[in-house]
Amino acid sequence: MRLSHRLKLFTLLSIAFLAVMTVALLKHQTTQDHTYHKLNSIMSLQLNIDKLQSNLWLLQEYGDHQAIESTFNVQQRIEKELEEISPHDQQQRLLIINLSNMNKTIDTLLTLSQDNLAKSEITGVMSTNGMLIARLNTTIQAMGEDIARLQQIEIRYAEQLQEQLLYLTGITLIIGALSMSLFAFLTMRHFKSSLNVLNQGISELAQGDLHSKVPLKYQDEITQIADQFNEMKQKLKATTISRNALEDEVKSQTQLLITQQEELQYLADHDDLTNTFSRAAFNRYISLAIARCEREEQQACLLFIDLDKFKAINDIHGHSAGDKVLCETAIRLQQVLRKSDVICRQGGDEFVVWLEPCGTVQDVTKLIQKLLEQLSQPVEYEQQPLPISVSIGVSYYPQEGQNLEQLLKIADDNMYMAKSQKGASFYSSLSFINKPKYKQ
Repeated sequence: MRLSHRLKLFTLLSIAFLAVMTVALLKHQTTQDHTYHKLNSIMSLQLNIDKLQSNLWLLQEYGDHQAIESTFNVQQRIEKELEEISPHDQQQRLLIINLSNMNKTIDTLLTLSQDNLAKSEITGVMSTNGMLIARLNTTIQAMGEDIARLQQIEIRYAEQLQEQLLYLTGITLIIGALSMSLFAFLTMRHFKSSLNVLNQGISELAQGDLHSKVPLKYQDEITQIADQFNEMKQKLKATTISRNALEDEVKSQTQLLITQQEELQYLADHDDLTNTFSRAAFNRYISLAIARCEREEQQACLLFIDLDKFKAINDIHGHSAGDKVLCETAIRLQQVLRKSDVICRQGGDEFVVWLEPCGTVQDVTKLIQKLLEQLSQPVEYEQQPLPISVSIGVSYYPQEGQNLEQLLKIADDNMYMAKSQKGASFYSSLSFINKPKYKQ
């Protein structure tokens, strides 16, 4: 049985037990009220009989109509009270009948006494009521004895009924308490047994055991949890690898991530066609280089290179030929320049070169002439030479600019001055810098 069903059943049993106990208490209270009411009626009868006894003494002493009338009133009240009493057994019924008969006898004797009193008033001779008084007295005493027996019978009956109710209530209470305690104990043992087995399975899993299963013989909510737990262990078993293999896999994946990060960084910092620096990477690098030159008081030089016949090559031979020219230009720049010099494809057919340190103007001029010679050589494309020429603009740090923007502006302007001279040429605004020679 499921635990939820057990709890519902336990709740229903508790409600039923509470209802039974409530009915028993109400029955007990009803019995007490009935007994109390009946004893009050019997006590009222006893009080009225005592009044009869008192009125009998008045009748004996004074013998007037007032005493008789008062006695009649008490006798009638007794008659009404006797009619209201309901007997619960044969003995009480007989006593009530006997009391009713004696009450009628008193009524008859009072009537005779009233007649005798009337005759005495007519004749003027007092008639003795001794015999009547004696019979009244005897009858009243007999009624008092019957009332006492009736009261004793009612008290014994009430005691027996109360005792039966107490026994019945006690037995019901004991049986209900034992039943609910037994049910609660069995439920607790069932729950504890299932929970212990589940805890043992969790402990085995914590120790690395993925093969065992949690055995449960009951069909309840914990069994469902155990089934899901066993299924989880099977999935862990299917997906778990050894510690060494896992460490190797982590190392392999980490190295792969590092390599991919380096590749992504390289792709972000370099032009994907010529493998030279991209514009953003070049700007970052030159900003640091200018700060270094300022700190170390070094001279530097910026070359702005433009391919003069590049558009015609693209238009006549196609973009693949243009790509070939750009790649060959980058290769030739790398062959002539030092490894420490920075080459950047500025965009389209434009390249920028940063020389640090640069030496004198004469040294830079020799280097530029060598670049013009190399870069103006035709490029072979599909067994056909593609003629090219370059124009180079030059700017010097710190003589012509203190930052990259200024140096690029001057070099770009000088490049257009060189382009106006037709053919492979360069242009520089400065003619002399006394610094060490540019060394390749």
